Amino acid sequence: MVEGVLEGEPSAFLRRGWLERDGLNHDGGPLFHPFRLYAIHRILGAEIPSAGALPRERSFNEDVIGHGSPAWNAVVDLACILEPIYWPRITGNLTFHGTESSHRARLAAYQAEALRFIKDLGHEEWLKAHASIRMEAARLDDNPEIYLLLRLSTWEARSKATGRISAALWVRQMAEVIRRAFEEACDVQWLEEDQATGSWRPGGRQHAFGSERPLDDEFRSKPYLAYRFGLFTGSAVRWYMEGDTEYYAVDQLLPESHKVGIELVNLKGAIAEGKGNAAFKLTDMLAQDRALRRFSIISFDLDVKANERAIRQMAATDQIVGLIAANRPDFEFANFTVDELKEIAARIDESHGFSGVPLRQADWTGVDAGGKFEARYAQLSERRAGSLKGEEWGRALSAYANQNLRRPDGTERTLWNEISAAVYCWNSNYDYDVAHFKLDPKSFARMAR
Repeated sequence: MVEGVLEGEPSAFLRRGWLERDGLNHDGGPLFHPFRLYAIHRILGAEIPSAGALPRERSFNEDVIGHGSPAWNAVVDLACILEPIYWPRITGNLTFHGTESSHRARLAAYQAEALRFIKDLGHEEWLKAHASIRMEAARLDDNPEIYLLLRLSTWEARSKATGRISAALWVRQMAEVIRRAFEEACDVQWLEEDQATGSWRPGGRQHAFGSERPLDDEFRSKPYLAYRFGLFTGSAVRWYMEGDTEYYAVDQLLPESHKVGIELVNLKGAIAEGKGNAAFKLTDMLAQDRALRRFSIISFDLDVKANERAIRQMAATDQIVGLIAANRPDFEFANFTVDELKEIAARIDESHGFSGVPLRQADWTGVDAGGKFEARYAQLSERRAGSLKGEEWGRALSAYANQNLRRPDGTERTLWNEISAAVYCWNSNYDYDVAHFKLDPKSFARMAR
């Protein structure tokens, strides 16, 4: 709310019945939601220009305002109703009232009721209203790419904007709240708020922003916008995987990871000092990351003691700024149950024309690690492939995880937490992380310095 506006045009507009208020302060004065700026802008647009050089009291076309102000205020009213549902997505901020679970339950009930209300409104009329809002925002400030840059930046950066660009930003964000509600309730797709005049050729937005709908595909679009403004500096995080299975599993879920600032590195088992090609040593690459202020994520299995010792030493000497994802005992069993693994293996065999029945019906008791699973598979599989490591196995694991987001007991697969951490590195403050956090060499957890 904008508080304490007791004198001046907003309050004068309120007294004349042109503007609605959104609350009262402790002194009984009016409070106006920032979205109400849209109605104020439309009222000011009906001002009658002064005919002389001498200053005089501002005058307005009361017929235009009397006819239009109910609709202008209704637009703001609807946006205010929908704000609790969609504002957290637009700002990246979520404030809880009470416990998180109780807040989410109340919000879900509110959202269901609000979307039922939206379905009863005239979709075509509100589509026209949305187009009108976009046009008014462009009249305030017609810099659509700067709007996208601001909209995809942090809320802290947006909240500091002032002047006409700030006003246009608020109007467009109000329009986005309304658009998202109608798209969800009515299964439609409206133009995003940067589009007001002109049109894009087919594929144009994909080429310019990495997506036809940059506000619906934020992580893909951010690098493109940064590049267009000369701000792109390469990867925000380098994610090191111990071997082929995990590398291809992540590549399956993030096929164009470089577009969201993530660089994937397959260490092929060469974690311990002195193992493998000298130019490929992990310690050297971590030093490069620190020099470029780039986060590092290391995923490895705890079943290889030499690798575990090497990672603990790197954490103890503060070589890693980011995250250590230690799979216990390995990637497969940290993310899947043995029943899930045998089902995935059976599907692979069937894709090659062999029966998966021997795998599904076999006794897998005591198989609790990837090596044991692979050995048992080699005994049972009619395909006689011998090994389950590599690209096919990694991609098959990811495909299954994508179809079944949680483990059978309802817990989340650790892979999703690692992917989330990698994606959010783009918006994280490297210097703040260095100053305030370190990695515990015993537990591998992030801890305060």
